[in-house]
Amino acid sequence: MLVLLADDNHPQGPHYIQIVAGDEGKILPVNNLISRLAVNTQENTIDILTVNSDPLPLAQASDRQLLQAFERALPQPPLSLDLYADPPPYYDEQVYRVLWQPQAAAAENPGATTEYMRRHCDFLRQAGMLVIAAPVWNHSVPAALKAWIDLVIAPGHTYRFGPGGIEPLHAIERLLLLISSGGRRSRVNRDDHFLAVLKAPFQYIGINHIDVIWADGQEPALFADHGERLANAVREVSEYVRTLL
Repeated sequence: MLVLLADDNHPQGPHYIQIVAGDEGKILPVNNLISRLAVNTQENTIDILTVNSDPLPLAQASDRQLLQAFERALPQPPLSLDLYADPPPYYDEQVYRVLWQPQAAAAENPGATTEYMRRHCDFLRQAGMLVIAAPVWNHSVPAALKAWIDLVIAPGHTYRFGPGGIEPLHAIERLLLLISSGGRRSRVNRDDHFLAVLKAPFQYIGINHIDVIWADGQEPALFADHGERLANAVREVSEYVRTLL
């Protein structure tokens, strides 16, 4: 059970709420409390984190439309991150020292990149499922998404080195990738470079259940059936969510 207390006179400000039970008295901003909302399944509770990495408006971003369909099909809203509303900085020297030379970095004041890394690793650790929406740009992912992945796949934060090797420090068991591309997806090499960039880092920290829903052929000048392709992908998203409920 989660007990929440609001205090307008709290030293961190009136927009903070204290979690009294279940999180050791942790203080969270009100706008982060959405992370406590969940999809209730018959067997367990899945906290879902969604990440948008497409800067285009919703009407022009097929992957965002897939993400919207996913979120609307849930009984409760997930924690949603937009990497253009809260852009990740690039991995820098201080983050490297914090992660790989922690004793040497202990006396340093954390910079903005380190603070971003810690905050988003905390989001990741709270989730039982991660959903990423991304367009294909030049056969790869947007720079914002790559920068985010570089920061959240972090030793000491989302995984550690144990006696048997890498040990995850998160509860994520499932990753769903919602992808859009102007061209047609290759059916010959389904695990192309684009998917490898996304799958490999998360498999590295023990997330092996990875699903992909892809709206391809979204360039209207090339594919007259681009709308039908998107509609089919949206239906696939709706069917996928039903398997979670």
